[in-house]
Amino acid sequence: MAIDVNGLFGRWPVRTPGIWEPAEYLRVMDRFGIERSLICSTTALLDHTPTGNDLVAHLISRYPDRLSGAAVVNPHPDPDGAAAEARRRLDEGFAALRLYPGPHGYSLSDVEILEPLLAVADSQGVPVIITLRVSGATPFPETPAAMLRPLAARCPGVALIVAGATYSERLLLTRLAATFPNLYLELSQMQGADAVAALCQTIGSTRLLLGTGMGVQYASPGVRKVERAPIDAGEREAIGAQNARRLLRLP
Repeated sequence: MAIDVNGLFGRWPVRTPGIWEPAEYLRVMDRFGIERSLICSTTALLDHTPTGNDLVAHLISRYPDRLSGAAVVNPHPDPDGAAAEARRRLDEGFAALRLYPGPHGYSLSDVEILEPLLAVADSQGVPVIITLRVSGATPFPETPAAMLRPLAARCPGVALIVAGATYSERLLLTRLAATFPNLYLELSQMQGADAVAALCQTIGSTRLLLGTGMGVQYASPGVRKVERAPIDAGEREAIGAQNARRLLRLP
């Protein structure tokens, strides 16, 4: 059974309508053998961050065996307020923090505004998901992978999970991962099973995580590319569940 580290719950205005009924979300998880999904709310991305996080808090309390929460935090224009939101959500049982720099109008080079929430992540030992792009062919601004460098250097004790990277960024991410051992990569937009195998050889299977983008993207490609990648069973298990279990401190 897989653990999906990139789930989005709620309505969606571009290409796919989203999934906003818990029963339907769980049904899709079951269809593709997803044991647990780390979710954030599309409301937190598109509209009002605390309201979206409130919805996720309700869902993870209702389905604690299937859903974990990634709290969306927006440090622009209030870094201290974002840190307070991060602390509150982690106290509620959220397992990770999630950043959307492009849609929320800031750059990863603005490390100073990120430092308060990164300090929270560091002190509580939770990963931070950095979203480079939400999905393909949408109007939302993207974040260049090269912008990860100053952030990774500034917080070596925080696990940074890079979400939304594509095959075109593979070589750059390989170089960054060699320099910064706190970088991890989820695979929802990494095209092709062969790319998974190539990343196992360069970055290593212990730093790759299964992600689907379910709700905004279709779940099948994210699961199937790991299932069918020409890698050994141990690597497949690490990517599919073990790495997420370790980073999210799941039983």
